[in-house]
Amino acid sequence: MSKEEFIPTRDWYVPPRNAKTPLETPLDPADVAVPTRRYTDPDYLQNEFDLLWTRTWQLACRESQVSNPGDYLVYDIGKRSYLIVRGTDGQVRAFYNSCRHRGTRLCNGRGNTGKSMKCPYHMWSYGLDGSLQAVTDRETFCPIEDADYGLSEVAVGTCAGFIFLHPDRTPAESLTEFLGDVPALLEPYRFEEAVTTLDVTMPCSANWKVLVEAFVEMYHVQTVHPHLLATLDDVNTYFENLGRHSWMIVPTAVTSERLGGTVSEIDRLEGVISIMADGVGVRSRENRSAGEETAAALRQMFTNEAGELELPEGSSVRDVFVEMAQNALKEKGFDLSGLSAAQFLDDHQFHVFPNVIMNCYAGLNMFLRFRPHATDPGQCLIDLMLIELIKDPDEIKSRTAVHQEYAEGEISLGEVIDQDTDFLPEVQAGLAGGDLENVTLSKQEIRIVNFHKALDGYIPDRNA
Repeated sequence: MSKEEFIPTRDWYVPPRNAKTPLETPLDPADVAVPTRRYTDPDYLQNEFDLLWTRTWQLACRESQVSNPGDYLVYDIGKRSYLIVRGTDGQVRAFYNSCRHRGTRLCNGRGNTGKSMKCPYHMWSYGLDGSLQAVTDRETFCPIEDADYGLSEVAVGTCAGFIFLHPDRTPAESLTEFLGDVPALLEPYRFEEAVTTLDVTMPCSANWKVLVEAFVEMYHVQTVHPHLLATLDDVNTYFENLGRHSWMIVPTAVTSERLGGTVSEIDRLEGVISIMADGVGVRSRENRSAGEETAAALRQMFTNEAGELELPEGSSVRDVFVEMAQNALKEKGFDLSGLSAAQFLDDHQFHVFPNVIMNCYAGLNMFLRFRPHATDPGQCLIDLMLIELIKDPDEIKSRTAVHQEYAEGEISLGEVIDQDTDFLPEVQAGLAGGDLENVTLSKQEIRIVNFHKALDGYIPDRNA
């Protein structure tokens, strides 16, 4: 299938910057083989903790999660634990979550610690700036210089309302240098103003990279998510690598050419309604139909007097839903004139190295983060947040999420997410239980190629 053959169904779209479709993307044969030990070997997992997670910026939380003095959040990655806290001066700092007396964890989860942080073991006390404030029974110790016993601080920075940290206090690479073009691409979405309306964590029986890789390619949609083919173009998705990071643009309300032109505009409308109604959210596995009311309301909007679905004359499904999204945000009082029409409907999805996925739409961001298990390469944690632009104070209060943790498979997060999280343990089982030495990547998986080339810069095992 050539680019020219597909022009009639994508002539509404001008790809941004240097984004290319898979067939337009160059691929070096030297980059297509990835050792399976990267997903299964405990030694490689330990190399990640020693050589990657100690040497890279990583997204820890949202600024709004530590908005007031004394607010804290604990970010764990493997066995390492960091404490992010906002000081009385309004500044956000991060420290190793360990008392300087005998190493006890200072805090767990998230909350407000008041004007100081106290060790739960022997009540050593630290200021919100990490300085040592008090030592219980100080007179029984040899002389202690307070300046030598402050909490060990790490570097922090912000982007788009997110807080990043680096395990070094003075990393060689600034956050700005690390992120490159990403902040400019995220800026028009105004996510720093958004509200977290869903915040969940659950384990998954697969390596964290298996999860990352599933979300940066569209090659699997035809088999794992076949119901999406009527409403998005999995073949001519646009990709662009951004240094260690990458993004892709998934055209929506455009039928995959795998279906051979068999889908009508009304069928496409029905498909978009179903996907929008399903959405992402917490519901029981036994009752995943939480979007039935939304679907019924959307269908009613497009039902004519004969009871049939009908689009406004001269309009496509894309036209209608772009206009709906634009009007909804205008009614909320948000000016998103910096976004193109396509950004109101299409999935502009970012991979922020190493382990974050952001599915960006006007007014909405689905944030996914995959954290490795401390000792088992076949396990990881999934952190999922929905971030929405909301202006009404009452709605903000009622919809702001409280973090929840669930067991694997305990809940449904929506059909598409469930399909991935149910299937990916089978990928992990095959990687661990077979004799495959390398996985082999294609042009459709160019973002995975880029991901592993970035990993090579920290753990050069492919060149050993």
